[in-house]
Amino acid sequence: MKTKLQRLTHYLMAMLFGLLGFSACSEDEEDEMLVMYGTPTADYIVKGTVTDEAGNPIMGINIYPSRTLTLAKTDAEGRFKTDTLSYDGPYFFVDPDGDANGGRFETDTLYYNDFKSTKVGESKHAWHMGVFELEVEVKLKKEIKE
Repeated sequence: MKTKLQRLTHYLMAMLFGLLGFSACSEDEEDEMLVMYGTPTADYIVKGTVTDEAGNPIMGINIYPSRTLTLAKTDAEGRFKTDTLSYDGPYFFVDPDGDANGGRFETDTLYYNDFKSTKVGESKHAWHMGVFELEVEVKLKKEIKE
């Protein structure tokens, strides 16, 4: 059972922490900008080409971010391009159709630092880092049939 002193201490501590939290969100007089909490974000346009090891384009390769919904699919020239989204990898390159487009290809995984990154748009607000174009050339290996 809590004593009156313990309850009073908990009450005062809760008020103190509550006030500290609100004071951390106050307006910064120098920059006239609100202090913000969260994670910086950016928008990405992801594009590139997918070829086999000989340099021949591969049509129909699916590009997935983090093994979720299909982000893009390569065209007849092996090219793909996404709409702008907020995601910086990993990206999975998967052959969904087997032998239909030149053979079965192994899945490849690429990360943000595997792409050439170019800033193509300015930030929208303080925590937005801008719009970046990520470009990559992927060479998929043929699966070895056992």
